[in-house]
Amino acid sequence: MSKTIERLLHGQFSYETGFLRFSEERLQLDLLPGEVSEGEFHIEGPQRGLVEGRVTSSEVRMQVITPDFSGAEDSVSYRFDASGLVNGDVLKGNFRILSNQGEYMLPFVVSIREAPMMSSLGEIRNLFHFANLAKTAWKEAVALFYSEHFARLFQGPDAQYESIYRGLQNHPGEERHVEEFLLAIHKKLPVEFIPDRKEIIYRRQDLIEDGQDSILIGRGGFGYCELFVSTDTSFLVPEKDHLTEEDFIGNSCRLPFRIDVSRLHEGLNLGAITFSNPYVKMVIRIRIEPPEKGTLLGVRLRKRQLTIRLMKLYESFRLKKRTSHSWMKEAEKLLEEMLALDEEDLSFLLYQAHFLITVDKVEEGKEILNRLKGRLTQGKIEEEVYCYYLYLTTLAGRDDDQIREIAEQIEEIFHENPDNWRIAWLLQFVSEEFAFSNARKWELLKDQFARGCRSPILYVEALQIMMQHPSMLVRLDPFTIYMFRFCARNDFLTVEMADQAVFLASRAKTYDADLRAILEACYALRPQTDTLEALCRVLIAGEKTDSRAHEYYVQGVAKNLHLNGIFELYMMSLARNENGEITEEIPKSVLIFFSYQNALDDSRSAILYRYLYDHREQLPELYEQYLPRIRAFVVSAIS
Repeated sequence: MSKTIERLLHGQFSYETGFLRFSEERLQLDLLPGEVSEGEFHIEGPQRGLVEGRVTSSEVRMQVITPDFSGAEDSVSYRFDASGLVNGDVLKGNFRILSNQGEYMLPFVVSIREAPMMSSLGEIRNLFHFANLAKTAWKEAVALFYSEHFARLFQGPDAQYESIYRGLQNHPGEERHVEEFLLAIHKKLPVEFIPDRKEIIYRRQDLIEDGQDSILIGRGGFGYCELFVSTDTSFLVPEKDHLTEEDFIGNSCRLPFRIDVSRLHEGLNLGAITFSNPYVKMVIRIRIEPPEKGTLLGVRLRKRQLTIRLMKLYESFRLKKRTSHSWMKEAEKLLEEMLALDEEDLSFLLYQAHFLITVDKVEEGKEILNRLKGRLTQGKIEEEVYCYYLYLTTLAGRDDDQIREIAEQIEEIFHENPDNWRIAWLLQFVSEEFAFSNARKWELLKDQFARGCRSPILYVEALQIMMQHPSMLVRLDPFTIYMFRFCARNDFLTVEMADQAVFLASRAKTYDADLRAILEACYALRPQTDTLEALCRVLIAGEKTDSRAHEYYVQGVAKNLHLNGIFELYMMSLARNENGEITEEIPKSVLIFFSYQNALDDSRSAILYRYLYDHREQLPELYEQYLPRIRAFVVSAIS
């Protein structure tokens, strides 16, 4: 073979034996930028002749892998490397075949094109297609908007909108910016939110304790779904201050709110709950009308106010916010005020009996109970009042058999009134099932929570269990999360409770705003690595990029937490000043990570590469490792 090649190179050709045929008249390759493609073509010679030859390429990117061929039929393999080429590039060249059957040229054309921008609706070719995707799959459209390929859509008539896009795409994940873009290019209308009521009126006498109500918000249209909730008064307490897509079931969301009656003043109370975002503002007026002075309704209202004050006094005592001496003194004054208003009120007299028994004046308490016995006939008074009387008789002195009998009686009444949290509260003290089992008591309280009870009186009991037996909490159900949040808000969180919260949170797979707040409180109480890891895991699950989340990512990176996504979210949450410059040093571990793989978008990649360039003298080895990628990025950006 070498002799044949040498002869051919010296121009000693032999054409009399025939000619060559090729499997392709011309090779046409369509490749992506950076793609490496391999293939082959076939050469056939005369049936009764020996064919020998060599193949070369006129283009350095087109490498001939098997340049020598021989025999009546053979194949030639090639490899084309599209590194450094960009969309729209076209390279033309020839394979030169030098053989004992003559010299041939086989042309090839390589066209570089971008991969189609695919979605659940198919290929996205223009902004009209993108708007349709946003209508049917909003989250997918948001991800596409911040992808490095989105700028390819600005062709033809859509080119006029590229400057708008460039001004909005610098904050990855911000749904509001996608909304602004679609509004600016006239591809959608703002999402419409419609409340079920514009004004809610209550009668003060109907609010015996903290009132519970809700507002139903209907939604029309598609796109950015976020509402911030605020109030202009302290007596209105919404359950949430921020509504997102996750809060809407279908096209509606119900926001519960509480009326804190302890913050109502005499006379007319006015307030408002406001729902707002950059495009809409809804104000729901709240009006609480006072009863007429001197009427029976006015007396009833005063009774309710005094009862609430007594309950709050009990709550503060159980939560150790006041001493027993302070509690006794204030409770005695309140009871005097109650009985001065109505000395025959059944509930007031029972409160007094309870107080006397508690301060070791048992005989005086029993005297009141005996005096009331004739008035307390089941069926003629409210069930909860009757159960309260039965409970007090157990405190005043009954034998075990009598207590069990009373417990069975209260339990029977509770089964007929399972939504009555007051009876549930009494039952936990008299029933052996609950009195000697914190687990059963917890389940009872959790059931009342599920039935809608939000009374602090029950929280007090749940809190005692949490403080004494935090390890008993084995799952992050809504009640457990609510109680942890209650503890965090009111500074009742202990180190032991924080340990259990962190343990449970380590199993969480999805983002929850309340769980984040709980873990932030836990980390403030015990800044340990496992707490930080659980917190960062929750933040990563929600892809959070706010400034507070960034501080936790910084600490997580410093402590070498091995969490998927922490480096990416660290970069995505980096703050920049008004000149677009970052305001902190990027840790070396982050730089090393992205030297192996970089899935950041163009804007964050630019920050990373700029940082490496600015620090090339301090980080020469890393800079050399990054240099080919930086060059390719710059070439791509310029083109």
